[in-house]
Amino acid sequence: MRYSFILIVMSGLIACKSGKLDRKSKSDLIWSAVSLNLSQELILPNAYRSYKLNSENFSNFLEQGLVPIPMPDGNVVMYKVEDSKVMSEELQAKFPNIRSFKGYEENNTLCQSRIDQINHTFKIVVFCNDATIYIEDLYDLGLYFVYYKSDLPEGTGIIKE
Repeated sequence: MRYSFILIVMSGLIACKSGKLDRKSKSDLIWSAVSLNLSQELILPNAYRSYKLNSENFSNFLEQGLVPIPMPDGNVVMYKVEDSKVMSEELQAKFPNIRSFKGYEENNTLCQSRIDQINHTFKIVVFCNDATIYIEDLYDLGLYFVYYKSDLPEGTGIIKE
């Protein structure tokens, strides 16, 4: 009798735990941190984090309207997103693999994002608190680099007058 009660309680706890995905497990389905050891000479930001992206899961979350986006400090922030409909319906029908989304941080509408999708490749720009953050696949390595615009090496990506 006592063992069956413990079994019932444990199975209930497991069911409750597996019924809800917390923020961390959602991001784990999409972003996997990667350490880099690049042998080739590439121009990279001075500070960055690199991730493998599960693009299929990311696309599914985009369709649901809430996506986890990694930040340069290692945190993952949830963004509410919607299709920004930048193309006419006819053009969108002709190029269904090209999409653009706009969004904002779930708990801070001042932090905004733009997500562009071509096939299963994404480019994300976040504007938040006077900072611009890029999340993109540099050099087609299959890895996404997350970095602040201010971490770009001098003379790259910035036009000065």
